[in-house]
Amino acid sequence: MDLQAQLRKNIAKLMSDMGLNNVALSQILDINPSQVGRIFSGEGNFTLRHIENLAAHFDIRAIDLFTYPDVYVKPGEDTDTTEVLIRLRLSKEKREQVMKLVLAENDIEVTSPSPNVPKPS
Repeated sequence: MDLQAQLRKNIAKLMSDMGLNNVALSQILDINPSQVGRIFSGEGNFTLRHIENLAAHFDIRAIDLFTYPDVYVKPGEDTDTTEVLIRLRLSKEKREQVMKLVLAENDIEVTSPSPNVPKPS
């Protein structure tokens, strides 16, 4: 399967998963809805600008549109860890309860943000 055909298939799946129709996709891509129909019929192609717009709209990497619904992972990339950033304002009494809930009372190190991290406004 060529890249455009794979991209059409993956974007159609993404649209289905997100409940989008051709009109909604045309708005994301900033093109006429009839052009979306031509692309899906194979008479046109997705451009790099289209891919960039879709990736930005769905807050995913452009490369993941080519592998959707899977996420592209570089060979040797560590997939066992995930960075999670949570910012909460808690009273001292609630902090301990929340930390136990979040960390499931395991011996996990909790670090404070570095001094250069801006405080929420």
